[in-house]
Amino acid sequence: MIQESSNRSTDTSTRKLTNLVRVLVVLATINLIATVFLGLAPSLFVSRLNQQITTHQMGASEDPLNDFHAFPISKQVESASLIMRTEYQKTDGRIKCIIVEILKQTPNTKFYYKIGDEYPELGRMRELDTEYEAGQIAFFVGSPASMRYATSYANGHLGGANGPSIEELRQIIKAHPPKRS
Repeated sequence: MIQESSNRSTDTSTRKLTNLVRVLVVLATINLIATVFLGLAPSLFVSRLNQQITTHQMGASEDPLNDFHAFPISKQVESASLIMRTEYQKTDGRIKCIIVEILKQTPNTKFYYKIGDEYPELGRMRELDTEYEAGQIAFFVGSPASMRYATSYANGHLGGANGPSIEELRQIIKAHPPKRS
């Protein structure tokens, strides 16, 4: 009788221990699965997000003027509602960007500056003795006009010696007259 009671106690302890080991194995398996899943999940999430961003960027809602800077000059001129030429002037220890010419302005395009105004978005803080380009040619789209691209000019040429001359730009503008809005 005592031995039978001892065997029952041992059987009960063995069952409890076996069940505890099974629970620990299940928990360890869940932990392993969670670790692997969470380790992969961020990379899966990021790749999915990148795919969605790329799809969105290539989608129909993309702004066709996003790559304005990469357009050929004739397409930039055609797409622009306003093109202005500025010159740098040294004033009060800084270089101001002054509007000297409106090369193109589509009718009814709102632009809140006029010839002779400083255009601060293109102004620069520089030392007075440093070399600098003569000014900027800025391309605007829409109404009110919103600057899309600006390029410097020096010695009468846009974007360096190999760029078109300002006179060539004027000829391109004449070939693409402003459209009525």
